[in-house]
Amino acid sequence: MATSSGVGQLMDPVWWLLWWTVVAATGVWSFQSGWSQPRPSVSVALERLTSPACGRPGRMDVVRQRVRLLPWSLDDIGLRLIDQSADRYALDALRRAAQSLLITGVGAVALAVAGVLPPVLVPLVMVVGVVGAVVLYLAQCNAEASAARQAIRHELSAYLDVVAMLLSGDSGYEGALRQAADTGDGQLFRELRRRMHDTTRTGRSLVEVLEQTGEWFGVDEIGQVSATLTISASEGAPVARSLAASCSSLRAALSAEQETEARLRTSRLTLPLVSMALIFMAVVIYPALAP
Repeated sequence: MATSSGVGQLMDPVWWLLWWTVVAATGVWSFQSGWSQPRPSVSVALERLTSPACGRPGRMDVVRQRVRLLPWSLDDIGLRLIDQSADRYALDALRRAAQSLLITGVGAVALAVAGVLPPVLVPLVMVVGVVGAVVLYLAQCNAEASAARQAIRHELSAYLDVVAMLLSGDSGYEGALRQAADTGDGQLFRELRRRMHDTTRTGRSLVEVLEQTGEWFGVDEIGQVSATLTISASEGAPVARSLAASCSSLRAALSAEQETEARLRTSRLTLPLVSMALIFMAVVIYPALAP
């Protein structure tokens, strides 16, 4: 009888934790479902944009500000590189946190009911799961932004190659820049085509388009190319030769970065290989040494 009463006293807090975890998971799911409702129509959005700003920020503004305060969060340039809005970025981080809270909460309570995990550690496991899910999401977005920036730099080298080749074939200065933008389908080429198409009504020069594109993507090499073009045009230097030199230096920098990354990846394999060798030796040697 004493044993059954002790088990009942132990199960009371466990069932209490299970009940409140289910209630919290249901509340989080309802909150997330309400937050993920479709965006307003274009007319409503335009009305909000043109209306005078009120002093109280909206709920999405608050969430966006909180996500931006987290370490490793992307800025506006990083969000452009992965082609994602700030609202969607914050909403995805919130969704990952809610999903992790639900999964880790149910799993931790199930382990607590089974007697594997102490009930006191259930809230700690839930907090660790939520933080880990958000950190993994931010790290994934940072990796995607870095890969997109690297791809834009490779596209820039290809673009400069085509421009230099067109200039060597006696093409016009602005004509070569426009024709080279039509030869690719990457993110840089699409942005250049869009901005160059807008120059027909704004009257800006194509060098300014390159400079603004570099600022838009946060790639310094594009701004350096526009500065080189400006200096070459003002001093009368051969533009094709200047672009070829810029392309060679950019490719040398990309090649050096790829070589460094390859060495780092090779060095990261040392610890797993050593660990696997030690485990294999232990599996082989231990039965021979056992009595």
